[in-house]
Amino acid sequence: MINKNALIGSLNASQATGVAGSGGYYQYALNKGYQYIEVLNWCSSAGDWQFIISKDGKKWQILSQTNNYPRAGFTYEIDKSQSFTGTPEQVIDLIIHLF
Repeated sequence: MINKNALIGSLNASQATGVAGSGGYYQYALNKGYQYIEVLNWCSSAGDWQFIISKDGKKWQILSQTNNYPRAGFTYEIDKSQSFTGTPEQVIDLIIHLF
């Protein structure tokens, strides 16, 4: 028997990113015009991960990936309320010290 709600959740996640798996963050960022993507934190086995993304390699924003459990797929959110300037290493170091 097909679980209708699980199927709909999976389709919604796939439509949002082009892929339903945990690697969807990459396609999501590319679809939004971000060419530079660096891992900030991917320690969660559930896939609740954070990245820094940039369109020009200089101004960075945080992208969060959140597991949609109990539905399939992930939700993505770009924090546009703050941005960071510098190399990826400088920005990651700053964010780690701030949070």
